[in-house]
Amino acid sequence: MHRKIFQFSEDPVDKEDYFEEERYMGKPWNFVGGIADYVDRITDDEMKACIVWLGKDRSTNGIMTDKWSRTISVFDKRAFFASKYEGFVKALRNLSGITLDEFCTNKKTAYFCDLEYYFNDKYGIYMDSDEDGLLTLDEWVRHAKPGKKFYIGAVIDYHW
Repeated sequence: MHRKIFQFSEDPVDKEDYFEEERYMGKPWNFVGGIADYVDRITDDEMKACIVWLGKDRSTNGIMTDKWSRTISVFDKRAFFASKYEGFVKALRNLSGITLDEFCTNKKTAYFCDLEYYFNDKYGIYMDSDEDGLLTLDEWVRHAKPGKKFYIGAVIDYHW
């Protein structure tokens, strides 16, 4: 599966400051080898399509992007997390009656994975900046100030 890492900044990002693939190899994140098999920077044309893709469907779910200004902003955190919250609560319900014997085996493992996915999808979209580091989109939305615009720099494709 392929996902994207979006470089972001409070100021426009010059091309010479775009993050490179090497950033995700080794410390501090060990992203390649931990989450991803490999990473690859994409072209400028692909980048615009990715910015549109990031905002598509999410524009009604709390995130807005603009491919021309290359910006992203959060405008409604509750809308963004509404469906994730429903999935999280359902997974909690499925685990609420877990027995010690089930806990000692793999019988309910999928529900634990569901909890992690709905709260913080570590195989989804990432946001990255020098100031904040590498964050899942879920972490980024939780910390972003609603209405504040951020500029998108490089877009990195990763495979997991």
